[in-house]
Order: sequence, then C-alpha cells, then structure tokens
Amino acid sequence: MEETFAVTTTATSMASDSLTASPPKARAGKTLRLGSLNVHRWEDAEYGDNVERVARLALEQDLDLLCLQESPAGHDLSRFQQHTGGAFKYQTGARCGGFGVTVLSRHRLQKHLPSKGSIRARVVTAEVHLEAPLFLTSAHLGGVLPE
Repeated sequence: MEETFAVTTTATSMASDSLTASPPKARAGKTLRLGSLNVHRWEDAEYGDNVERVARLALEQDLDLLCLQESPAGHDLSRFQQHTGGAFKYQTGARCGGFGVTVLSRHRLQKHLPSKGSIRARVVTAEVHLEAPLFLTSAHLGGVLPE
C-alpha cells in the first residue's frame, strides 16, 4: 500500500518574542513539515545570537524535521533543545572549522549514516522512523573537508 505525504513550505516573520514549546499538532492526513536552515554559526547578519529565533521558527512552523547547515555542535544545540522543550532529537555530521551539519527530528532517529560518494563536504544522513523509514540528508557544500 502506497502512502502519500504532503510537504509544505512557508515564510514567516520572527517579530514575536513569545516562545512556547508544544507537542506536534494533529494534522489531517499525513503531513510532514520539513525545514532547512543555514544558521550561520548560530549568528544573525549582525553577529547576534540567533539560537532562540531558530527555535521559535521551528516551533511556530510546527516542523517535524529540520536540516541545519553551519551549526556548531555542543552548547548551542543544547540551548536549542532548551528553547524547544526538548522536542527534537538530533544527529550531527561532518565538521570543518568548528561547524557542520545537523538533522533534527520530532520522530525517533535510528542512526547516523556515513557519507556516500566522493564529495568531500559537510554531510549527515539520518534514518527517521515514521510508518516507513525516511532517510534525510543535510549538506553544506561551501567548504571542502580535508582528505
């Protein structure tokens, strides 16, 4: 039996200062919301911290899956988790210069999969368990990893 998932994209304003963590909302049918963001080392264009803004975006857009590029590991991901009430599990991937790529999911992540192919870039693929496994890859091609 084949299943169909709807994928939606949305633009949003980050004007609101309120931030509330909540579980995913029930949706009609099988809708999966996916976001992809270059978090620029968790800094905005003026080099101000944007961890809370990214967390708010994930919650306001009710994202199920989120791919991050230029995301340092460690403390900033912990802060993101605090701002979302621990709603997301995550897998981090290849790093270069202190930052890399991350896959976040409200659904169970099975494992981190090694990069395939010859492209030397920051890449992570995670297996997301839904009703059928989904393999999600986040990549940043802006730099070449050393061999």
